[in-house]
Amino acid sequence: AQGVSLSDLDDDGDNDIAVIAIGDGDSEPSLSILRNDSIVNGEATGQLLLAPAETFDDIIGIPLLVDNGNIDGDNLPDLITINEPGSNGLRGIPGTLGLVQRPDTLEPCDGDSNGDRVVGVDDLLTVLDNYGTDGGDGDLDGDTDADVDDVLIVIANWGNNCL
Repeated sequence: AQGVSLSDLDDDGDNDIAVIAIGDGDSEPSLSILRNDSIVNGEATGQLLLAPAETFDDIIGIPLLVDNGNIDGDNLPDLITINEPGSNGLRGIPGTLGLVQRPDTLEPCDGDSNGDRVVGVDDLLTVLDNYGTDGGDGDLDGDTDADVDDVLIVIANWGNNCL
């Protein structure tokens, strides 16, 4: 590895691994994310569980080092790469920084209204708390209100664990 950074990129309470490395069959380094899934439902499993690596080939330039920080002020981690001199980086300027804003490595979790990636009673309570209003977190179907359709989405996905 040529660069490693630890940060909770998927907002599940444990640090994920961002690494700059040359993969099998590749000639240049790239940024990959290893999502740490060792915490399930807020509880440590006692094992290190890593999801398969997701590689970000869309970085402009050849990354050498990676670190994290809150670059855009949204209080979520962003990844910053230092690129090889002469490669295009941030804003297309040679030899500068690269930026990967909070990698969205999470698939949608139907019925999860509170963002904990598990569909259950808390999601139903969120929908019911917003029932009949403009929706907010209770609007799961995107029709701008929380109604019976949103309750049915929670029920249809009850017990799903999207971690």
